[in-house]
Amino acid sequence: MESTYPAKELKMRIVLHLSVAITVIAALLCPPPASAGRYERLQKHVAELEARVAELESGQSALDSRLAKATPAPKEKVIAQLQARIEELESRLEQLSSLEHDVDQLSTSLEEIEAKAQAPAPAPAMRVAALDLEDLGADSEPAPPAVEVLTDEEGEFLAISGFGDLVYEIQQETEGNDAETYNIGQAELDLESTFDPRFEIAAAIAFDAEGNQFGLGAFSVDFHIFGNEEDHFHSLEGVDHSGLIVGQFDIPFGIDWQLYPSIDRRLVSTPLVVENTHGGWNDLGVQGYLESGPFNAVAYFTNGFEYEEECAGLCANPIDLESGRAFGGRLGLKPSEAFEIGGSYSYLPSREVVAESDINSEKMTLFGADVQIHTGDLSLRGEYIAHGVDLEYTGASATPLTESMTHSGFYTQAMYEFDEYFLIARYDNYSPDEVGAEDQRRLSAGAGWVLRQNCELRMEYQANREDSENLAYVQVAVGF
Repeated sequence: MESTYPAKELKMRIVLHLSVAITVIAALLCPPPASAGRYERLQKHVAELEARVAELESGQSALDSRLAKATPAPKEKVIAQLQARIEELESRLEQLSSLEHDVDQLSTSLEEIEAKAQAPAPAPAMRVAALDLEDLGADSEPAPPAVEVLTDEEGEFLAISGFGDLVYEIQQETEGNDAETYNIGQAELDLESTFDPRFEIAAAIAFDAEGNQFGLGAFSVDFHIFGNEEDHFHSLEGVDHSGLIVGQFDIPFGIDWQLYPSIDRRLVSTPLVVENTHGGWNDLGVQGYLESGPFNAVAYFTNGFEYEEECAGLCANPIDLESGRAFGGRLGLKPSEAFEIGGSYSYLPSREVVAESDINSEKMTLFGADVQIHTGDLSLRGEYIAHGVDLEYTGASATPLTESMTHSGFYTQAMYEFDEYFLIARYDNYSPDEVGAEDQRRLSAGAGWVLRQNCELRMEYQANREDSENLAYVQVAVGF
């Protein structure tokens, strides 16, 4: 039988097939990371294939020699043997191709496992189905500051957090009989739900120490209007973050409102000027905010608050002033993370309140200026607040008269942190614009120990003016 391939062309086919086999085998010599057992088996298989290729190459050399010397009849036999070898080699190539596919799949699986191992562990979550909590409390690990309760496959969640503090107070009486009391300072449970990155719903259930009961401390909806495309309804060049809040919230007058939660206030007491002007102003209304580069601004329209005024000696007893509404805002400049200054203003026209002496409140105003400096472990902050009150009354000639008073004050505070400890001090000054009233001065010094994240032990000693009582506090503040 005559061969269908000339000797030269047959030799080229053999070399071509061997080249393909060697190329595939070489690609398998550097497999992706795999499990130890599987990888050893792959190496052994590759070694066997290499030995087989070496055997084929040796056979090719022998066949070339035999083809040069063989007669036509033996040559046909050799060609038949070569064709059988080629078919066997093609079968091996198919096996190698299947093996390469398996290695690729194994490599992909290992990459996914490594990616999951390197990713940060998600916060413990409690799944909710048909309003039933599953495996509540099953995790024995300490709870993080917030727990995400997932509600559906789209990632909607309810973040639960809170804080509280216990206070041991010592009042140093001038007669030497100190009074000691234990109190709950604050206790609050905060809920926040993000159904969409562009708006948030928040609520707070807070403990009222005076009424000794829990009530609604906040409930608001925050719409992110302008900013980046992912978290806002619209993107606007030059605007980093802006939005509109409706509901009940802490009024952003000055900077002390940022420290209303006891877990954030490192001194136990509140600044004198804040206590005597707007206090912890929490109100119902609408608030708009804007952040753009170093500038930030906020404006609000709310119901206002009640205020007790001594009425500047015009009457024997204080009168209660109740504003009919309030509007104001704050402008801030923050050229760097280490420095910020700001100015605040609020205008509160009053409802007509008639006392026995026919003295009515006309309006109240609040003006403030603040500064914050952070450098390394040292933090400085200060604030000036002026509270204006206009009273209207009827004089001896039955002519309406107006009495304007401006109570004002300031505080400066410094805090130094080192390791898990901190030292803090604050000086307060408050000047009431009342007949016979004296300035109130206070020096507070304290220290704290961060026992663990969101758990601090704090101490404060408060030295007041000589005719006032000095106070000492020990506080444990926690958050979750």
